[in-house]
Amino acid sequence: MGKVRYETHDQQNVPREEKIEVDQLAFSANEVAEESIQVFDELEDSRRKSIQNITEEVDALTQIVSGNNKEEVVFLFQSLLSRYAQFIGTPYQKKINQIIYNSFKVQSEFQIELSEMNSWWPHVMDQSSQHQ
Repeated sequence: MGKVRYETHDQQNVPREEKIEVDQLAFSANEVAEESIQVFDELEDSRRKSIQNITEEVDALTQIVSGNNKEEVVFLFQSLLSRYAQFIGTPYQKKINQIIYNSFKVQSEFQIELSEMNSWWPHVMDQSSQHQ
């Protein structure tokens, strides 16, 4: 075989470190427009859609039950709210109660109190037994 030969590059030696004084540094603004990033929260989007659905259902139900007695009305709204048990204990529960209250105020002869509507929601114990 033969001896190993090494090439030497004396003239192409590149320094690995360069020192610069602070005065020599120059910065410029980033000229590339940054894309705004929108975070898509599926849960929040689902909640918004549910609120929209509830609003439509409440309006329709309020119109339908305007001639019924109060016990039937309460039963129908309890049935409606049982489908949206995921909102119990969230700020959305108060929002939904307000939607129902406003709908009754405009479209019904019944006098419903906001505090009364909390009893229309399924009980938390009932909600936990549904998940088992």
